[in-house]
Formats: sequence, structure tokens, C-alpha cells
Amino acid sequence: MKRDYGWKESEFYLQDSWQAVKNLTITYGLRYAYLQAPAEKTGTQVGACKIAGSACTPFSLTSYYQGSAQQGATGGAASNVGELAFNLNGRYNHQPDFWSPDTLDLGPRLAIAYSLPLTRDFFAPSSAAASPASAPAIRWSSITLAPRP
Repeated sequence: MKRDYGWKESEFYLQDSWQAVKNLTITYGLRYAYLQAPAEKTGTQVGACKIAGSACTPFSLTSYYQGSAQQGATGGAASNVGELAFNLNGRYNHQPDFWSPDTLDLGPRLAIAYSLPLTRDFFAPSSAAASPASAPAIRWSSITLAPRP
């Protein structure tokens, strides 16, 4: 039997840069992503459910495993967890998907680029670079960024 799964994905990204001073650039951005749960398009998708009377209610395999482990730890029988079955599910069967999509998946980004102030003699031959007069001036500056009143 051929399986054909479908889902939708969307991603958006906004970014901006701010040159705080001549040699310091701050880049910031925000990414939004939406990933829909995959679903089998021909309606043959199944999911675990717990049988209660004549109804089969959705039930995660993790819950079933944890219930079985709890029964085992207390000396109970695995049959006390309930009967597990597999029923049609997924959006193409008008049932819940494997998971609910995260609709608020935001990812911030921050980058700081600082260029060192070097003299033109930085790449000079070693004899010229040895003299203190032609040595590159490398300084680290501390900059505090605060909003203006």
C-alpha cells in the first residue's frame, strides 16, 4: 500500500542592522516557523486509542507505557492499564493529528561585529613591524548602549 503524507511548513525572517559606531555593527532579527504535523492523505493513518465500552478514545503510547510500568512496579497486571487498539485518525479522517502544531515558534537572533582599528603598516615586512612607531594600534573599547530619554 502506497503512503502519501502531506503537511505545510512556513518560515519568515526579519532582520535589521545598526551601526552603533564606525567599527561596531549590531545585527538583530526574529525568525518565525510553523510546522504542521504530517498526515496520511489517503485516509489510512491510524493512531493508538484506549477502548472504553464501545468507544475508542485517543491515547498516547507514552501514557500506555507509563501505566504498564506503574502496574509492574506495584505488582499489578498489565491488563489494568486498559485495552489498546488502533483506530483511523489524522485530519483526512476528521480526527486529531499526531501532535498539535506550535503556532508561536519564535527564534531571536543577535550578532555583534567589531572591527579592530589597525594601521596600514599591519601587513608590513617583519623588520618594519618590529619598530614601535609602525606597530598596529589595537584597542578594545567598552561601549554601553542605552536608550535615549
